[in-house]
Amino acid sequence: MAWQCERCGREFRQRNTTHACNTGREVEAVFTGIRARWQPLYGGIKRAFEARGLPFYEYCPSSGVLWKQRCTFAEFKPKRDTLEVCCFSDRLQPDRHPVRTLQPSTNRVLHSVELKEDADLATLIDWLTESYVLTQ
Repeated sequence: MAWQCERCGREFRQRNTTHACNTGREVEAVFTGIRARWQPLYGGIKRAFEARGLPFYEYCPSSGVLWKQRCTFAEFKPKRDTLEVCCFSDRLQPDRHPVRTLQPSTNRVLHSVELKEDADLATLIDWLTESYVLTQ
């Protein structure tokens, strides 16, 4: 059963989880300066994922934008030349051409991929959906 902080409204898996009651920055603040060129791509990804009807919310720490449900299932980091997207799979998938992977548990592998303006959004939305389901 999820626990919700009374002060900030964030939900956690464990009761009384230690955290900072910080709502983060606005999404627009993440895409400023040289990173502004990635806001249209991020917006397209967000609209396409929202069309799947899966509820989530955005949280914006200093590193980028996190997509959360009960826990984080995706991270978007705008950089100078790419938009880095991190999401989970239940196995290592080299066909995703990750720039980095991390295996935090036996059934979960984090893949970080770098997107350009011509990114294949349909495939990415499938990856994000898989990550969403896996982290429920």
